[in-house]
Amino acid sequence: MQLITLRFLTGAGLGAAIPSLVALTSEFAPARRRSSFVMFTYCWFALGFVAAGIVSGIVIPHWGWRAMFVIGGTVPLVLLVSLLRSFPIPPATF
Repeated sequence: MQLITLRFLTGAGLGAAIPSLVALTSEFAPARRRSSFVMFTYCWFALGFVAAGIVSGIVIPHWGWRAMFVIGGTVPLVLLVSLLRSFPIPPATF
């Protein structure tokens, strides 16, 4: 039952991540190339699932399944730092 609940929450999280990612892409993309950027976003999102499967096929036999949790937690944090540096963040207004 716990696994079913966690799988449901994962699906809900990914279901919320895709529209958010498309909205960010649409907002920051130039108007002329917006549709291409959104298409590339969908393609790269799916490619990330494929890459995770390939990496897990290499990592799990060598270091075990626990190493995938470390990789799965570290890579998004590294990407978050690079994204925060590249997004134009407006000054805070209070």
